[in-house]
Amino acid sequence: MVETYKPYAQALFELASEQSKQDEYLDALKELDMVWENAPELAQFLSHPKITTKQKQECLENIFSKDVDPTIYRYLIVLNHHKVIGHFQEIVLAYKELWKEAKNIETVKVESASALEENQIKALKTMLEKKLEKEVELQIKVDESLIAGLRVQTKDFVLDNTVSSRLASMKEQLKG
Repeated sequence: MVETYKPYAQALFELASEQSKQDEYLDALKELDMVWENAPELAQFLSHPKITTKQKQECLENIFSKDVDPTIYRYLIVLNHHKVIGHFQEIVLAYKELWKEAKNIETVKVESASALEENQIKALKTMLEKKLEKEVELQIKVDESLIAGLRVQTKDFVLDNTVSSRLASMKEQLKG
């Protein structure tokens, strides 16, 4: 889903890069994303197919023209003109991914059978950063169905060292 909106994010990211404002625009987009999150009626209005582009532009102008960076405001107007303003949150996600890529940051999903202690998290993060040669941002989730062990998922690989995966593997071998 995010890939569909990547060109819109890419356009802003390239402009931000030319102006050395990648971080500043990311912060502005995060603030606007919170507006979308906290005002679902706004998101619904901007997504509604029966509301005209002009009506949506008037809404954007009334809410954002004075309080938002002028470039970001124009960006909202362009998104509206291209009829993708209703997908603003997906565009923000795509921008965040481009920003992370440029900063050499990778999000790694970690599932654990039980809560990890702070020293375990730190050791895991250090090991992954060394292996991936990137800064790592961990998303940790507890899933008791794993029984024991960890499942680590990066952009390029999955390491599943859980008891539940070993049991499933043994079951397949026994069927075999």
